[in-house]
Order: sequence, then structure tokens, then C-alpha cells
Amino acid sequence: MRQIASIELHVLAIELQQLIGARVDKFYDLGGDAFKISLRSKGSARFLYVALLRTINITSFSEEAGAPTSFAMAMRKRLSGATISSISQHGSDRIMTIEFAGAEQYSLIIEMFGKGNMILLDSSGTIRICYKVANMRDRSIRTGVKYSFPEGMPFDLWSIDY
Repeated sequence: MRQIASIELHVLAIELQQLIGARVDKFYDLGGDAFKISLRSKGSARFLYVALLRTINITSFSEEAGAPTSFAMAMRKRLSGATISSISQHGSDRIMTIEFAGAEQYSLIIEMFGKGNMILLDSSGTIRICYKVANMRDRSIRTGVKYSFPEGMPFDLWSIDY
């Protein structure tokens, strides 16, 4: 399985801009590190499909989801009814950030490297939900901890003048 490249994630972030303003209906855990978020905008229904390490894309195809997992239920509780306010890639890292506005502000961090992860942050940057708990040399991913992006050079490939 080939992992998604940084440049591919950059192109996807541009394509996903059309989802800004869409409202979240439900969140589904499809198993195998794949998820879909049911969205509504201007009367049309679409899905945001996320397969960790492989892709993030808009689709109208609705893959069948089994019984909701505790992760999916926790995400639904916080995101249902929220509106997507921004979508961006973190520098040139393989990290996508989706901001949600609603009764509370949330940020969904999708890490598309290593083993992949999906992390929901509250408005203060504290992890509320994480798909995978992880302890690394420079940071920890677990509920109740302040999220920090991976260490590295703050290199933004997309801001270079040629």
C-alpha cells in the first residue's frame, strides 16, 4: 500500500475547499482505518471519505457502515450539526486540519503518516478524542493532553517563490 504524498494532500486540501459551509450529519467508522462524514450543503448530501494513510476525498458513494463504534459515537456527539469553517494542510506535512464551528469549536486533525491517526481538539487545542493513543519521542497523543504538531523544520513548500 502506497501512502499519500505531501503534494497529493496539498491538491486535496484545495479540492476540499468546496466543503466549507457544509453541515455535518453523521460520522461513521467503516473499519480498517476508514471513515466517512455525512455532510449537507445547499440541499445536497455528500460524504467526506477518509482512509488513513491513503486518501481523503469527496464522494456520493455510501459504503455500508456496521454498528457504530465508541469512537464514531463520540465524534457524532461533538460534530453533528457543526459547520466546516476551514480546511488546510499543515505546512508541507501530511497533516490535514478541518475546523468546525457550532455550539463549540473543534479541529479535526488527520495525520496521514506513520500508522495514521484522527484527533479531535477543542478550542484550546486539547485532545478530546483520538482514534489511536500514541507516545512518541517528541509528543503524546491521548485524551486530555494538549496537541502538538510533530517536531521538524517549519518548511512550507507551497510558499516558495520560483
